Amino acid sequence: MAYIFFIFATFISQLTILNMLIAVMGDTYERIIENREVNATMTKLEIIGDMTAQLPLETRTQEENVYLFIAKPREQPEDDGDSWEGSLKKITRVVETHSRNLEQRLEKIGESLQTTMEDMGRKETIQNRHLKAHIDQ
Repeated sequence: MAYIFFIFATFISQLTILNMLIAVMGDTYERIIENREVNATMTKLEIIGDMTAQLPLETRTQEENVYLFIAKPREQPEDDGDSWEGSLKKITRVVETHSRNLEQRLEKIGESLQTTMEDMGRKETIQNRHLKAHIDQ
């Protein structure tokens, strides 16, 4: 009986440790995938920095009137992202979208409540005037 319990406990322990290892590897992979654009840009900048050191000094000082044109889209397209991106990034995007929608709806509701309150205040003022006029008669 003790032998069977030992084998069962060993199997469960190995299964748990393997599951933890897979979870850690998945989290690490997801973190790397989420930051891949930043890491790619940093690597490219490092390579460019290394290459500028190889240029002759004359070439670097000759080009004083060099312009850099940058074109950016006016609005970022709302796409579903790459074929794989971290679930945390997807969840963050969904939460941000829903919070923006909720803020817009709350602003509209607040504005309608404000106009309703103003209308009620005007009606109350008119009723008070009529009541005072009726009492004074």
